[in-house]
Formats: sequence, C-alpha cells, structure tokens
Amino acid sequence: MSKGDLDIYVSVAPSDHATSISILRGHGYAEKLDTLRNEHLCMLEWHHPDEAHAVQLVARGSPFETFLVFRDALLARPALVDEYNQIKRSAAHLSATEYRAAKSGFIERVLRETKSQERAP
Repeated sequence: MSKGDLDIYVSVAPSDHATSISILRGHGYAEKLDTLRNEHLCMLEWHHPDEAHAVQLVARGSPFETFLVFRDALLARPALVDEYNQIKRSAAHLSATEYRAAKSGFIERVLRETKSQERAP
C-alpha cells in the first residue's frame, strides 16, 4: 500500500523456475537484486509509468509458499490488514532494507500465530 505497487504471487513447478525468470525478463521485467533470490524465489519488477508492480515467482512446494499463508491470514482477519498497512505507512520513508525489516517482524508474528492456530485442537 504505502510503496504504491502491487505484488503478484506466481507459482511454478520447481523445474520451470529458472525458465520462468528468463521468460519474464524477456517481457521486460527486471530481477530485483536487493532482495533474497534463489532457486525457489525470485522477485521481478515491472517499471512502466502508472504500472508499477512486482512478481514474486515461487517454486511450488518451497518454503516460500508462506506468502500464501500470510495472504490467507490477512484475508481472514481484516484487522491485520489495517495493522500491516499502518506499519508500511510508518516505514515508507525508510530505505528498502529498513522498510523490509519493519515489515518482517509483523509478518513473522502473523505466520507464528497462524501456525499455532493450526496446531490448536
């Protein structure tokens, strides 16, 4: 919300991950170099006027499917969305690294809570 872009989650077979990166780059996406990238996760950005968005390219079955767990938690609890947006607004003036750090504590907390709720009887 506060950075003004949209993140899109794209799931691919692990064997298609590298090829998918190449295809997206061929269509004008740029790999985001200042964030975690490996054989299971690659963030790519689209930078055209009024069309800012990013693709989180995730290999199915990887630990990065937690993006979906986080999304589902936000969908189930609107108060979390408000809290998350407030954190992002408060951190919008920070560097990209500091911005991600500000969000990570919240994300980790939501994932822990979700995991403990799944284990509860």
